[in-house]
Amino acid sequence: MKRILTAIALLSTFQTVLAQRYTISGQVKGADKRDITLQVLADGFFPNQKQVLETAADGSFRHSIPLANPRFAYLVCNKVRYRILMSPGRDVQVTLIHGSNAPVSFSGKGANENNLLQGLKMEELAFFMKDHEAVNPYAGLRIDSFRLAILYRVESMLQEKQESIRKAAIPEPMKALLQSELGYYAQCTLDDFVGANLRKAKNPDKDTIHQVVMHWRPLPDSAALVNGFYANMMLSRYSNYAVNLLGKDFRTNPEVAKARISAILGLPFEEINRLLAQYGERYVMEWLYASKQLPRNVRSRILYNRIMEACDASLLGTAAYLKDTMQTYFPQTTYARKAIQSVNLLNQKHEAAISNNRIIFYETIKPNSLGVMLAKHRGKPVYLDIWGTWCGPCRTELGYTPALKKALPPGEVVFIYLAMDHDNKEATWKEMARLNGIEGEHYRLTSSQIPPIWDEIRAAGGLTDRYPTYVLFDREGKIVVPNAGYPSEGEKTIEQIKAVIGKGNMVLSN
Repeated sequence: MKRILTAIALLSTFQTVLAQRYTISGQVKGADKRDITLQVLADGFFPNQKQVLETAADGSFRHSIPLANPRFAYLVCNKVRYRILMSPGRDVQVTLIHGSNAPVSFSGKGANENNLLQGLKMEELAFFMKDHEAVNPYAGLRIDSFRLAILYRVESMLQEKQESIRKAAIPEPMKALLQSELGYYAQCTLDDFVGANLRKAKNPDKDTIHQVVMHWRPLPDSAALVNGFYANMMLSRYSNYAVNLLGKDFRTNPEVAKARISAILGLPFEEINRLLAQYGERYVMEWLYASKQLPRNVRSRILYNRIMEACDASLLGTAAYLKDTMQTYFPQTTYARKAIQSVNLLNQKHEAAISNNRIIFYETIKPNSLGVMLAKHRGKPVYLDIWGTWCGPCRTELGYTPALKKALPPGEVVFIYLAMDHDNKEATWKEMARLNGIEGEHYRLTSSQIPPIWDEIRAAGGLTDRYPTYVLFDREGKIVVPNAGYPSEGEKTIEQIKAVIGKGNMVLSN
């Protein structure tokens, strides 16, 4: 293990110094449709970067990106996904043959590691994940059977695959990276199995098995975390697991749990609770735990990952708080410089968006009915988005909203956004709307204020208390599609809205 981590560290240092553009090129053959995307897996536990690759008439493509360190990615062609490893100075050419027994092949400097990666068939390590079956045959195994039927088999398969990496004709640091990631991929998949299948089956040994899985491999260190996608994912999962153990009896014995949490994190429980309420449990709790309980050489990475995730989620206040924390504890690190740059760019974007008068906030108006929000818009269809700043899927959908609006006739539809958030999230609510460029009318209600809105939607046949929820109204303010399509559903949602527009136009023309 020490040799592997040393090799990864050398690779990280070398590639960071020689940062350059990486090029992936190739051709799609035998397919009429040539939809290609490159999904770069971020090296932390924050959303990935998806880039559409342009293809020529003959199916050829060429795409370059700046690359400082090795990155794992998915090359997706016509919904078929291929795992690839991109490394600075090791460009690759890809041939994708639709309908072939060997649908993908690589050439160029980066060919060996990518052909190896296809041959590794990492997904074989997840043989125990049977999501497509009504009942997973492995989900009821007790701890001893779990070790025999799953864990020992995974270990055996892992050794075989790592041996094939050892024999491969690729640089030693790259071998080390692949071996490390393969192990943490297996551990992450085992964790998925515990969290999904075992809990669904109400396995009485699920907690014991979870403990075994969490301690199956050593905690990733700083070297593994520089380039490792699954190493970072596993570090985050371990931290969350440890944090959940702190509060395991919070409901049954809250005072004891509060005392334990306070003692381990080194802060009064009231202060911990204030930080979580203000900046978000996911972003703060992991850092508080790491700062007291995890090795120093991984703390900066945990903090960096949470900063980047907060930036991606448009949580400016949270990102700024964590950035200040980074400057206090790790001021001279590369992570600190990257974090400061990312938060500063986010702040600049927010400052520029403040002047956008098409993003309208009604801070003091707390509508107790749909009619209050729709009254001024009689004569136009309305698309209502009910969301929350705390809701991950809601934030994802916000990213699809500009494309949805662009596909509709300008000015024909009114977009109204109703956030369900506590009063202490007012600043976050505004920041998120501005940073995502969500033009339209914005209202915010608390959990105690929003029930009348849900009652009206329920009365119209809609599914309620779900975030996000989308409702489509006709020109008279009547609900015509109580469960409207999501922005990400593209054409389906566009056609729903256009149908309401068209219907209204026909009525007006008569």
